[in-house]
Amino acid sequence: MTTEWRFLQLPKYPNRIICDNGEIFSSINGRKLNLKPSRDGYLRVRMYKPKKEYYSWVHRMVCYAFVGNCEGKDCHHKDRDITNNNWWNFEIKTEQEHYAEHRQSI
Repeated sequence: MTTEWRFLQLPKYPNRIICDNGEIFSSINGRKLNLKPSRDGYLRVRMYKPKKEYYSWVHRMVCYAFVGNCEGKDCHHKDRDITNNNWWNFEIKTEQEHYAEHRQSI
């Protein structure tokens, strides 16, 4: 069995290559980057601008690259595992839809 991955490099995320399985690579040296969990468990990756360091959420990067523009919306993990950042695990929802989705499971 062969596994195929898709990779994208987007202007929105300079010097980063986004894989559809949730891995992030440097476009400068090709290395896989370390993902750091936030306090609530979402994975993030370190980014740089001139004289500034910041983090981007991996789930939003993958969702933006492979599902669609999620600006101003929420990226919902279908299986509710916030560390599963495969592209097929995302749905773009409004804040109200996302809230309603999680209210149903309580």
